[in-house]
Amino acid sequence: MYIHALIKNFKSQSLNLRDLVALSSGHTIGAKTYNATNINPAFAKQRKATCPRDGGNTNLAPLDPLSTCFDISYFENLVKKKTLLISNQTLFNGGLIENFVKIYNHKVFWDDFAK
Repeated sequence: MYIHALIKNFKSQSLNLRDLVALSSGHTIGAKTYNATNINPAFAKQRKATCPRDGGNTNLAPLDPLSTCFDISYFENLVKKKTLLISNQTLFNGGLIENFVKIYNHKVFWDDFAK
């Protein structure tokens, strides 16, 4: 359901699905408390050790465990189901949007993001 509202919001701004995927990459930078469950089980276990469900609300984990740069590792994390935000992982849970995640290499991503 979340993804449908997100798509509707992007369409109201004259943006398409590809724009949604490209712009979501901004979540590669920063830190956020962990509360997602739709991720790789081993990764979830690791994150839960740092940020338990109860308490630990001030504990931080990197949004992108692979890189501290703004790059395409965000998309690699989606494919591996290693993202912390539920809203991010919904981009790679099947469907048309997943195809955009799969096409991003350095050139395609930077061209789309610049647009």
